[in-house]
Amino acid sequence: MNPNLLGVDHATATALKRLLNRGIGEENLSKDVVGKLNAGKTALKKYSATIGDGSATSITVVHNLGTEDIIYSLREISSKAFVDTDVSVVDLNTIKLSFAIAPAANSLRLVVIG
Repeated sequence: MNPNLLGVDHATATALKRLLNRGIGEENLSKDVVGKLNAGKTALKKYSATIGDGSATSITVVHNLGTEDIIYSLREISSKAFVDTDVSVVDLNTIKLSFAIAPAANSLRLVVIG
């Protein structure tokens, strides 16, 4: 069992590594311990959308991922080039993208992971 693959915090992974280094293998860990470690995993979710309307320089996107801890990617559909713009978190489910020039209608692909 690789503690880094469990999705647990550093302290828990370190403690588990110590147990494993002492010869206590996964088969000897109780189901309760394994269950608690697995409960610490956080499943990432993804939201994607095509955005741009040709007139708005500010676009609010509701991703419904339930977190402010997000990673996003924004690219032009036609050229596949990544686009750099100002992005701010509005709340747990919403971000706001600001552009100097309004993107053309349906010209950008946004992916949000959180």
